Amino acid sequence: TRKPKTAVVEDQGLDALQAEIDTLITAGKYDEAIRKLEELKRRDTKGSKAAEIEKALTKINTTLAAIGAEKKRLDVEFREKCEEGKRHLAEEKWKPAKAAFAAALKIRPNDREALEGHEQARLAIHRNVEKMERLGELRDHAGRGAAVAIAGRTVISGGEDNQLRFWQD
Repeated sequence: TRKPKTAVVEDQGLDALQAEIDTLITAGKYDEAIRKLEELKRRDTKGSKAAEIEKALTKINTTLAAIGAEKKRLDVEFREKCEEGKRHLAEEKWKPAKAAFAAALKIRPNDREALEGHEQARLAIHRNVEKMERLGELRDHAGRGAAVAIAGRTVISGGEDNQLRFWQD
């Protein structure tokens, strides 16, 4: 029982379309793959590809559901990192704030809120470094200053005179 020539050509065309669909699915081009599957369904007049079509649709739907769940998880993580960064900014904990906003930016690299929070923390850290540099100008210690600590808006210096000095702007 030989197939008619037109049936062989039709089967080859359907097989080529199936291969194209598999490539689209692998590349993550699900919308395009679904359109091609609909085309395959229309062209498959004998229903010979029905099982493969359903299998491919199930695979796409499962993948899209997983992508949706991952997107929701990342949205929650992003919100949490931004809130953590804001909390640290309010507490004047600049380095943890910068780290929290940096983590948020890994999820959404161009998010304005995260970029602004990160920049605010970076600038606050820079201001604290400038404060430390100005400490060299403070001459309240007998002898040299030996240690510096920053706590929020307060700079604490310790010197060879065994005294701690508290500086606020």
